Amino acid sequence: MANRKFATYVPNNDGYQRCVNISETDLKTIYHVPITSRYNYTLDVSQFPSEAAKGIVQFHAAGATTIIMACDPYSSLFLMQQADNQQYHPEWLDIGVALQDSDSFARLWESGAQDQSDGHVFGMSQLGDEAAANAKAGEANTAYKAASGKDLPLGGYAIYAQLISMYNQLQAGGPTLNITNLASGSRALPTAGGPTAPFGTWSFAHEHTAIIDSKEVFWDSKAIAVDGKAGNYIATYGGQRFQSGQWNNDEPPIKPE
Repeated sequence: MANRKFATYVPNNDGYQRCVNISETDLKTIYHVPITSRYNYTLDVSQFPSEAAKGIVQFHAAGATTIIMACDPYSSLFLMQQADNQQYHPEWLDIGVALQDSDSFARLWESGAQDQSDGHVFGMSQLGDEAAANAKAGEANTAYKAASGKDLPLGGYAIYAQLISMYNQLQAGGPTLNITNLASGSRALPTAGGPTAPFGTWSFAHEHTAIIDSKEVFWDSKAIAVDGKAGNYIATYGGQRFQSGQWNNDEPPIKPE
């Protein structure tokens, strides 16, 4: 799509607002790409359907071609359903927020608004390679089996990664555990993982997030995932991950509709 017009759907809480303010400023000042429309929705699940309806009316009227899903995954479903109701078919830009880059949530969209999601969802993912992370010989399963004598349930690697991260931070915080020591100790931890690691590259030395690399993905409803079910995010460039400043300027090799 040669002339994209971006719109952002984002909760009105401080954390999300801060992140989106930074990204929109960078887009405008560095890349000269303004955001055509932005809708700040109320982070209240009882209002998700009505907020999504208002957001889609606003985006459609603004002529937005590409909706940045800086939101929870359930709101994305409501947005797609409302877009269907208005016969509005934008692109859906996944930025890896709140596990929207996981197959389980994309399948939810697929079941609720297939003509919106299939062939129209793409973007960045911070998640690791599912096959590598769930591998029997992988770190997560090896550790779990040593402790329990059983294989780790499919998808359990994500909890393992979180626990390892928490343990490392507690150790780094030292014997006097308080906020200051935990923060300074975490920032002093060495970079972990790497571009081919199951969980990507991690570093707490950065201000914003521990995950410092991403891969590019697109949604394919017919591709078979690691759990044997149809519906899978496909990674471009063979799953290669990039840190800020490493992305190339090529047209992304996303499979056409």
